[in-house]
Amino acid sequence: MVCFGEARREFQRILKTDGWLVLLWNERVDTGTPFLEAYERLLEPYGTDYRDVRKKNNEDPERPANFFGAAGCGVRKFANEQHFNFEGLKGRLLSASYAPGPTHHDHKPMLEELNKIFLQHAVSNSVTMSYETTLYCGHLT
Repeated sequence: MVCFGEARREFQRILKTDGWLVLLWNERVDTGTPFLEAYERLLEPYGTDYRDVRKKNNEDPERPANFFGAAGCGVRKFANEQHFNFEGLKGRLLSASYAPGPTHHDHKPMLEELNKIFLQHAVSNSVTMSYETTLYCGHLT
């Protein structure tokens, strides 16, 4: 993972003078529907370091708004959704850094539980993953 300092220096290098920078941040919603809550409950026991990742993301002092420096930035929030069939949901889960890999002893049981959750909550062979998307826009100082 690239740290904010390295990324910020690179943006400063390539941006034109007075160039705009836009950062998009998706936070997965973990409550509000039975599917979202079941998915969250899946991550607690099977995610290899899910609690640490979630805690770090919620307490990170280098949140995107701090990226812009003294000038600050504009912030807009909006709801966002992704709709998944089972293969898409499986791919979304397996792309997470905290998902156990194929040789891990929890990989197969996790996917079996994911399938149960999908079958229980799918409507027309689809589940909806909700996000709160935050858009940060400004100049770097």
